[in-house]
Amino acid sequence: MALLPKLNAEIEFSTNLPSSGREVKFRPFLVKEEKALLFAAESKDQKQMLNTLISVIEACYKNVKPRTLTTFDMEYLILQLRARSAGEVHAVQCVCKECEKKNDVEVNLDEIKIDASKKPGVAKLSSDYSLQMRWPLVQDLLNLTTADMKDPFKVIPFYIDTLKTNEEVIKFGDATKTEQQEFIDSLTREQFEAIEAEMKKVPILTHVVKFKCKNCSAQNELELKGLTDFFSS
Repeated sequence: MALLPKLNAEIEFSTNLPSSGREVKFRPFLVKEEKALLFAAESKDQKQMLNTLISVIEACYKNVKPRTLTTFDMEYLILQLRARSAGEVHAVQCVCKECEKKNDVEVNLDEIKIDASKKPGVAKLSSDYSLQMRWPLVQDLLNLTTADMKDPFKVIPFYIDTLKTNEEVIKFGDATKTEQQEFIDSLTREQFEAIEAEMKKVPILTHVVKFKCKNCSAQNELELKGLTDFFSS
């Protein structure tokens, strides 16, 4: 009896990681992986979605360890995977600024880029202390619950690389979670805002869409940010 063939095994594409420029190769996602992505998106559970994205990247990309990627590398790889697997044109639901009605707006996924040329900056806390920032990794987010992902106090430690004083440089990740939290709790509002300002500089998928509302004819201009905006429904 003849064996059923494995379809699409030879199809291969390539792209480059925004953070390093390293070329990576991948195959399109299959029906089973597309179903997993849809199910995770419908659940609205960020932790479930994260684990699904990791599984899909592991299945489709060669020589890529998704847990060691920056968060924006992961988003970009998923975007490329979606463009090559289901077509580069994708309908995004955008809300009209005038009548608040949803409009389906077509976006060419190949036009969406990430500017990863900027490096993590420094948050100046005082004349004696400053923080060297870093970009968070996927494995950092795995340590958080869905609720924690929405709490800036829980997320901040993964953006800090080192604490610099006049005498030494302290690796922030070497401190216990309790010590990290006590440090963050001791910040003034001004110091906290200095850290938040640096956190907002992390590279992210962005694209400006312009559309005429089908309901009220108002002209709209909207900036989409992050994977969620591009695949919201």
